[in-house]
Amino acid sequence: MDQEPIFIEYRRALASGKPVPPELLLAVGKRRVELLPNDAQALSSLVGIMRSQDTEPPNDLIDRSLRAEFVAATDVDQRSNFARHLVVRLVQSGQHTPNDIVQAALNPATERQIHVFVRGLSNTAPDHRELVRCLLEKAREAWPTSPMALFFLAREMLEADQHADAADLLETDLDLTKKSQHTAELYMRCLSWLGRRAEVSGFLNDFITVFDGDLWCSEGFSDSQRDAINRKIPTLILVTQPKSGTVFTQTTLMRGLRIPQYTMEPKYVLTSEANPMGQRCAVLARGGAICTQHLMPTPEAIDTLRAHGLTKIVVNLRDVRQAAISWVHHSVSDEIQSMPRAEMLLLRERMKQPDEFERHYLANLQRWAEFQQKWLTLIKSPPEGFEFLFTEYDQLRDNERNFFGRIIDFYGIDHQAFDWSVLTSDKKERAGHFRRGEKREWESVLSAETRRQIPTVLSQYKDVEAWLDRKDSEYAALSAT
Repeated sequence: MDQEPIFIEYRRALASGKPVPPELLLAVGKRRVELLPNDAQALSSLVGIMRSQDTEPPNDLIDRSLRAEFVAATDVDQRSNFARHLVVRLVQSGQHTPNDIVQAALNPATERQIHVFVRGLSNTAPDHRELVRCLLEKAREAWPTSPMALFFLAREMLEADQHADAADLLETDLDLTKKSQHTAELYMRCLSWLGRRAEVSGFLNDFITVFDGDLWCSEGFSDSQRDAINRKIPTLILVTQPKSGTVFTQTTLMRGLRIPQYTMEPKYVLTSEANPMGQRCAVLARGGAICTQHLMPTPEAIDTLRAHGLTKIVVNLRDVRQAAISWVHHSVSDEIQSMPRAEMLLLRERMKQPDEFERHYLANLQRWAEFQQKWLTLIKSPPEGFEFLFTEYDQLRDNERNFFGRIIDFYGIDHQAFDWSVLTSDKKERAGHFRRGEKREWESVLSAETRRQIPTVLSQYKDVEAWLDRKDSEYAALSAT
């Protein structure tokens, strides 16, 4: 092999002290695999070469490499790790999973390794759900103290609309269910779907008492917050209307200022008695974080914010006529997990009918117009000690740099503390969920009858109506030019 011309050329390139040309590296890697088709080192080397050149290796090559590395591994932990990756790949492609590889994959593992493994299985195509369920059950048996093994098996049951079975599984070991934010939220969702809402409050209070990790916030929150505080970054409070660029805005500010996220009102809090908002605000009051919420300005919420000194608030709204369109589309998307899957699919089918879509549209138009009215009234006459910055989704869309510059100025942050290169990163990736809708899509997709009803709905909300009148005048003037 060493005397073949391509290997001689490769050795000469190495001896020259210059970088080996990428095409020669790739050719050498492919030739080694041709000569040694089952050699773990040759296969993994070729996979590495291709990835270093931004070329995704063929699935067959990756599978062969993992198989060869699994066979060649002498270290038990390394062998198990190869086996876990290989099982996921075989299941995802619908291939047979040999029992010896499955058994090796289920050897003792760290919680992080378990998480990667069972999540990989769960992200498999629908055609292989029976095999996935079987493997998740084996993972649960092999790792009975793993919250992630419990979580993904219970979630698989939910996806199969076996809500009672999922709740029963989580109840078999409530102490384990309380060890993870994911399992706790899943259990509360099960209780809600089963109509057992009265049990949610007690469970949540117990969970908050025993859970000792970072809760409803960025991973490693405490260290990240401490770093941001040392850099003199305050806490940013953003109140946003749904479908107004919430995730996009939060992600951009988190990355640009290198600050963690922390929620004021946790998910699945269904009763005020179980709402730990005061505890959450006390953490935010330290500074160095961002909190983005669809928060209603109730007297209780305003009093809690004031008590903790969180009185500088950005309120970001969107033309409610368009936001309601986006919300109706979002409400039947795969991102919604607040109803059983079977109910979601039925609702999605019903929403394909124009009458049903527009009925939901008008209901949400009223719901979010009321939300806007409460905040616009508060902004117009701020409670003592509060400062508000009113921003609009259209401003974010039209001039991103100016939009974030206003928020940074509002909080007195030096512009040099913000990494402006973040604004050049992929917008869809920052958005989290993305649906492109035109500014005035509602004018073209709604029936004439529904469009006639919009002014009647909005006439109940005078501040919203006045704001939209100004927007309409600006749009007409711009269109005229």
